[in-house]
Amino acid sequence: MQKFWNVFEKRKFLDFKNRPFAHGRVICLAQLEASHCSVSHLFSFQGLDNLSLRCANEAFEDLIRMFYANMKFSKDSTDPKTLVLGTKIVLSKTLFEKVFNSRFSGNIPFFTSGWPEDFEVSLDEEKLFIAEDGTNLSDFGPASIYFENYIITHIISTTFPPRKGSLSTLCQDSSGNATRPYGILVSRIIKAMSVDVSEFPVK
Repeated sequence: MQKFWNVFEKRKFLDFKNRPFAHGRVICLAQLEASHCSVSHLFSFQGLDNLSLRCANEAFEDLIRMFYANMKFSKDSTDPKTLVLGTKIVLSKTLFEKVFNSRFSGNIPFFTSGWPEDFEVSLDEEKLFIAEDGTNLSDFGPASIYFENYIITHIISTTFPPRKGSLSTLCQDSSGNATRPYGILVSRIIKAMSVDVSEFPVK
């Protein structure tokens, strides 16, 4: 079984053993609905509800290290590729749509009609849209926002972005402190590609 493209990727894999992980978080839309926080329709509208449903709260750290160590970028393709226990994985939009049953290309309902050329929204209009009725916009803050909008903002700021580090430090970092983000998503992709994970502990 070919585990690495070559010796260079194997060295990166060994180097990653000392680097921290950011496994990410899972959104439980059913729990939010049960708590009378009606936000699932917003995720459904943009085709993101299945993304939360299909991500189990598990991460295979050694396989995630292998995933990132073998990551390759080509001038001939916009889709990076990697290798996990002999299985080649091309990170394309088609793969993400297949694995997570969510749409990332084509005609997405929210964007089909496009924005008018002269479309412009002022800051006060934005505040008015997300604020509770009767809010004093001159003293606008977190407590001024509708509860559902507050939850959506919290999810976007704390769940979707990678934790500790950024996308620019995924594969090249001289400090040795770059975090391997999206551990749960990467693990879901690895399982969907029928990689045998039975010998690898879940973290």
